[in-house]
This record gives sequence, C-alpha cells and structure tokens, in this order.
Amino acid sequence: MVETDDEPLPDTTPEVGIDLGLSHFAVLSNGTEVASPRFLRRAGKKLKKAQRALSRTQKGSHNKEKARLKVARAHVRVADARKTSTTSSPHGSRARTKPSTWKTCR
Repeated sequence: MVETDDEPLPDTTPEVGIDLGLSHFAVLSNGTEVASPRFLRRAGKKLKKAQRALSRTQKGSHNKEKARLKVARAHVRVADARKTSTTSSPHGSRARTKPSTWKTCR
C-alpha cells in the first residue's frame, strides 16, 4: 500500500462559453454581449475614397505617388485594426489557447 497526502486542488475560475454571431461579435454564456467592431466600415470608406483618388491621378506624376502612399497607409491601418481587435476580443483569446482546452457548447 502507498500512503498519499490529500492536497486540496486550487480554486478555478468559472468557464464561459462563446457564441460568435452576426448581430453581435460574440455573446458569452454569462450574458455578456461583445459589440461588432465598427472600425472596418470607417476604414473601408477611407480606403475606398483613397483608391478612387489614386485611380484618377495621372501616371508618373508626383500626386500619383502621394495618392499611392495614402492608399498604402489606409491598408496598414485596416490591417493593424484587425490585428488589434482579434487579440483583444474573446475570439482572439481562444485563438491563442491550445485546442485541447476548448469546450464545445451544445
């Protein structure tokens, strides 16, 4: 026979399920609703406007180069905003955890 000491397990935090949707970005099982990120709509409009301005400029002109840089900056802003929202949302935190720790909500 082997004698062992019974040590109590550490307290754990309650688990929360995540439901990703269209009307809300995410709804947690505890009732918390995470709003859909609106940055893409604003950034998309700015990007669209910058691309239209770029297409109207004359090839080889200095203004064409300025417009091209403006479009490039708009693309970077969209990419950075997507990256930030993904890592700060519940969905992003799930992406950084091991699949073995995910719970299926049924």
